[in-house]
Amino acid sequence: MPEVIPAPAVTQPALAVNPQAVDILSHIHEVLGDCSMLRAFALAENPDGTTRVRNSKMLQASIRERTAVLNLLLNASERLHSLSRMQHVHSLMMQAIRQASPEVAQDIGNRLLALVREYGLSLGGGTDGG
Repeated sequence: MPEVIPAPAVTQPALAVNPQAVDILSHIHEVLGDCSMLRAFALAENPDGTTRVRNSKMLQASIRERTAVLNLLLNASERLHSLSRMQHVHSLMMQAIRQASPEVAQDIGNRLLALVREYGLSLGGGTDGG
C-alpha cells in the first residue's frame, strides 16, 4: 500500500515549490539590519566610553520596527507549532485508521492526495505555498 505523502509546503522550502514565493526570512534579516543601522545612527559614544542618545526619534523608530519584526517572528513560530501539532494529530489518526482497516486508510490517503493535487491544499490545513 502506498504511503500518504505530506504536501510539498510541509516538506520543502516554499521557494523550491514556488519560485515566485517571497523569501520572508531574507526580508526579515534585511529589516533587522535596517533597524540596527537606525539604532547605530541614533546613538553616539561619549569620550568617556558611555553611550548617549543623539536622535531619540530614530531610536524610537528602531525599537518600534524591531518590536514589529519580533512579533511577526513570534506569530510565525506559533503558526508553525500549530501546524506541527496538526500534522501529528493527522498522523495519529491515520495510524489508528490503518490499524483498524488498511483499506479504509488507503482510500482516505488517496482522497487526501487527490485534494492536494486538485486544490493545492496542504495536509497540514494550509495552501501549497505555506
